Amino acid sequence: MSRRLGLVFGILLAGLQGAMAQPAPAPALPEPDWEIENRYPLFRRAEDFRKILGVYNGLSEEDRKASPALALEKKLQELASQRKLSFRSEGSVGGSADRVESFGWAWPLSRPETNCYQPSNQGFHPCTVDGESFMSPTRTAILVRPPRSLTLPAGKLCRFRITGAFNTIESAETPCDKIAEIRFGHVPLDTDFSLALVAREPARRGQVRARQASEQNLAISWGQKARNFFVAGLGDSFASGEGNPDRPAAFSDTTQGLDYNRSSKVPGFGGVRYYPLRYGHQGYQFGGANGAVWSNPQCHRSLYSQHVRSTLALALEQKHAAIRFTAYACTGAEILSGILGPQAARHNDIRREWRDDVPQIVKLLRDYCSRAEQGKYAPATGTKQMSEGYAACQNWRIRPPDAVLLSVGGNDIGFARVVAGLTMNPDAAAHPGGGTIGDFLRVKSYELWRSFAKPLSIEDALAWIDKPRNSEDFKPSLATKFQALSRELARLLAGPAGKQPPIIQTGYPYLTGDPANPACKPSDKGAVVPGMQVHSLLSLGENIKNAGNVPSTLNKKLAGFAGAYSGGLDWTFLSEHAAKFIPHGLCATDARDDPKLFKTTVRNGVEYVAEDRRRQRLREGTQILTNCGRIPFPFSPKTWDGSAGSDAWQCLWPSGWRAYRERQRWFVTPNDAFLTAHYLNTQFPASDPTQPLVAATYSGAFHPNALGHAATADTVLPILREKLGLLSTKPSQISSG
Repeated sequence: MSRRLGLVFGILLAGLQGAMAQPAPAPALPEPDWEIENRYPLFRRAEDFRKILGVYNGLSEEDRKASPALALEKKLQELASQRKLSFRSEGSVGGSADRVESFGWAWPLSRPETNCYQPSNQGFHPCTVDGESFMSPTRTAILVRPPRSLTLPAGKLCRFRITGAFNTIESAETPCDKIAEIRFGHVPLDTDFSLALVAREPARRGQVRARQASEQNLAISWGQKARNFFVAGLGDSFASGEGNPDRPAAFSDTTQGLDYNRSSKVPGFGGVRYYPLRYGHQGYQFGGANGAVWSNPQCHRSLYSQHVRSTLALALEQKHAAIRFTAYACTGAEILSGILGPQAARHNDIRREWRDDVPQIVKLLRDYCSRAEQGKYAPATGTKQMSEGYAACQNWRIRPPDAVLLSVGGNDIGFARVVAGLTMNPDAAAHPGGGTIGDFLRVKSYELWRSFAKPLSIEDALAWIDKPRNSEDFKPSLATKFQALSRELARLLAGPAGKQPPIIQTGYPYLTGDPANPACKPSDKGAVVPGMQVHSLLSLGENIKNAGNVPSTLNKKLAGFAGAYSGGLDWTFLSEHAAKFIPHGLCATDARDDPKLFKTTVRNGVEYVAEDRRRQRLREGTQILTNCGRIPFPFSPKTWDGSAGSDAWQCLWPSGWRAYRERQRWFVTPNDAFLTAHYLNTQFPASDPTQPLVAATYSGAFHPNALGHAATADTVLPILREKLGLLSTKPSQISSG
């Protein structure tokens, strides 16, 4: 028995000694670091994306995880205000730090020279990025670096090697301790490849040796792929970015302002308001060259929109994916008039030969469908045609969108008309005072603007969700239109094997703050309303306290429609961002709205600040204007005595307005709208008394500002990432760019 135990013990001991004698397995090699150079090809220049990536990478890990789009917007605005952000100038676009400080970070990136938006409405398919078609890309540029954990050997030569079905691509050899970032300009998209960093001993003089014989892999990774995704955006002004032009209107500090035929009194002070003018305004001309600039002027599409910001945020975090965003959302769009049917939108803002009224879904098909089929969707065949009249695409350029972002429903129930009803001040017109010609024109201005706006009660708007509108326009209910939308999206966006893209729809934020306790209160008669000093016909009616019922009820209904009427589509409705707006409603202010923080341009070598300008003593009394309101607007002494002098503007110099600065409110006020988008009706004379009202209301008032769009984008980002099958990137793994 003992001999058997000894034999077994001997066998085990021999096996153990043999195992100990085997060489240890080679440690796993680290992986090279690589990323797509321009992961957001909507920006045609990789350097512009890299500039924004550098700002993004400077954010804290917590910000990049919790609110990357909003944190990025705040940081870009901060750097712009400090004149620490600039872009290369090209064509008509100035990217200097001074220009970015004045107009915002998006202005240098908003023109055809720098992005793939086409103001002429030609779509995205004509655009090329780094020699590749925007809609039919085959290759991309990548940046490759040694892994940070690797100690590079001195005295050896190194190079990167990419191997795949497309053969092998190699970089030039360089001393290993000198190798840094290498750019490969033509790596196939959506194709597997391996990436290796190899080293070898340099050949000695007179020595002939095959290079491969002495090679050593220092780092290697397998199964890599530069992925390409298409995301399309459909919807209304809350999707297009209305109220947030890529370049705001440029105002002059001239004291020769217009009263627009006595259009308005000054709320809280009396007298007739005089308004600042754009640069280039001659007499009663518009000064159009210094009007707001949009990525698409007919639809008021902007780089500040929630759709741009969510797709850009995704591209910033995903090192190995390019996100190609195609925008079709349009201000004023409804489901049947806009997405599925023709819509004129802002014809005033675009050259006649560039007008394109076809449905948004048809514009999408022009871009995504192959060139051979493009004629089916030409304007000549569909200017007045609904989407049902178009055949589905049979041959895609590559494939349909991988995801569709959507915001729609507000215009279908007349949300803008509800806002008009809540913010009109009929007392200003009903009590004209002295009965002068100016007072008469002011009353007519109110009546004319009211005919444009067609105010609507909250009750009537909510009733249209489930019931057809009245006999005035015979439009079906929102529920009926939603069913038509899901049916057409399923039919027209079906790709190979019938696969359809996921739909991600965002709801509407709370305009007045907490619905149960809104920050916006009904105005006392004659009181100055923050953000509405621009015109005496603007105020807050008694029903403003119920305004929160509209987005609250509408969002609940839209969420139900997404579940009940999606027609088998993967349809996600998001409204979580609405609660984020509660502390940031239309009437929210803080110290950042103090007028003395608003600086104007340098004049005669001195940078003026509002607090330091002389306070104009009124000749009609001893009152001194010291109350500029919590959201300032330029005041002129001509308001009281009709004279003009040096340093006439008080509270805010027109040229000192900065549309894109961090502030408490996430909505565009009428004051903001007048000074930012400054939309005028070119069908009326420039001096028409309705023009200030048009500029204050049709310029995007009551829409989210850049901060609000970024906050909404942060709600969209995780869902978009999930639907595209992308992993959440840990902040510590994001490229150093």
